[in-house]
Amino acid sequence: MLDELATYIVAVNQSLAVLSRAGTPDPELRSVARLACTTVADTLARAASGS
Repeated sequence: MLDELATYIVAVNQSLAVLSRAGTPDPELRSVARLACTTVADTLARAASGS
């Protein structure tokens, strides 16, 4: 599970770099980053609780 999560984080990071270079406004980039952080936190919380 941690390998998949790490791959997800790398993919989001690379996507943010591409979107930034393409001129995506900062608020949209921050929104994507916030959602990714929430997804990672939720995934880790679920794993810690055993479900």
